[in-house]
Amino acid sequence: MDEHLWTFLKRKQDHDPTPDLIGLRCPHLAFFGGQDPLVPVADSLHVLGAALCRTGRPRRATLTVEVLPEADHRLRLPDGNGPAPGYLDKLTPWLHQH
Repeated sequence: MDEHLWTFLKRKQDHDPTPDLIGLRCPHLAFFGGQDPLVPVADSLHVLGAALCRTGRPRRATLTVEVLPEADHRLRLPDGNGPAPGYLDKLTPWLHQH
């Protein structure tokens, strides 16, 4: 790992997404993999909920959350063969609706 990569990773690790989430004005969709070893789903949902339930946020800024139980961090099956079951079935209609 070189200094450039370390700086990039450190910036991502130290980033608090709350101000960004509060500032969103459009509908958003969050996918989580139930088998993700890097992102704790329950903690992430808590942060999302706390940020997005603040008063004064635009009504249009809705949140849809999907947890794919078999998915890893990349929303793929742990063996890496294709997207996790349900991913495209949930993504496609959401995109058409929004």
